[in-house]
Amino acid sequence: MVLKNGKVLDPLKETAGLERGQKLVKTISIDGKTYKITVENRDSRKNAHRFIYVPEEIVVAVIEESKSSRNIYAPRVTKGEGEVVSEVIEKEQEINGVKYVSKATVTYYVNDKLGLKVVLKDNGDNHRPRVIVHDCGDIVKVTGKTYDVKDVLKRHGFRWNPAEKCWYASKIDVNVEEIVEVLKEYAWVGVRK
Repeated sequence: MVLKNGKVLDPLKETAGLERGQKLVKTISIDGKTYKITVENRDSRKNAHRFIYVPEEIVVAVIEESKSSRNIYAPRVTKGEGEVVSEVIEKEQEINGVKYVSKATVTYYVNDKLGLKVVLKDNGDNHRPRVIVHDCGDIVKVTGKTYDVKDVLKRHGFRWNPAEKCWYASKIDVNVEEIVEVLKEYAWVGVRK
């Protein structure tokens, strides 16, 4: 649920810490007026049922996640105006002198009439593994937490070296820039030469 001031109310985040059957009344101030929001946890033993009751005058859009035609869960606007837009962005972070890059999908709610652009979901944060691509003359090595990307490395001609605990491939078979771009989809990637 997106409010007039651009705040996103997520039922799972708002009801965190509430026991089954509990209600919580919160107050929120928008444009100098105070509104009451009721948060309720009606979970059963097997399913989550979380509800937020908000005055209709401050709600811009209701966004629900439901299965799409490709059988994946995707957010869509069920009430109100605007649209849900996803874009792939490149993120950077530096740890111990190594600059890591990764690609992440960020989902926004966009309402052009009100000038709102609100982040709904940011996939690909720090829970991704970190790998380092070493450019070692004639060979290319990949070290770090490579378990999640081992199938990708195998598809691109890399082999496991148990003595050095790294994946390696000949530079004749692999282009360093190309493998970095492929690995960005799955992990934080650093490059050392």
